[in-house]
Amino acid sequence: MAANTSPMIREAYAYLAELSEDEENRLLAEARLKAQRDEYSRVTGARKEGLEQGLEQGLEQGLEQGTARLVRNMSRRGLDAAAIADFTGLTLAQVEGYLTT
Repeated sequence: MAANTSPMIREAYAYLAELSEDEENRLLAEARLKAQRDEYSRVTGARKEGLEQGLEQGLEQGLEQGTARLVRNMSRRGLDAAAIADFTGLTLAQVEGYLTT
């Protein structure tokens, strides 16, 4: 068995046995491990949520910028606001908003 070959492993086994014998130490070790796992889970979940929100916001901003560019380019090509609204499905007020900014 490996415990017989390495002093470090023998020491770890002895420490584990000592923890296992003392109920209070074992409970504290389990509580500490649970707290570490909970914290890891919380941080991982928050990170995932943040990434999802960032992606959603980025997509919204990209769509908004692309729409504004499309409306301006259509206007430069001589289309009036009503025609742009008809082609894009935007309201006339939205088209006018893009053309004034």
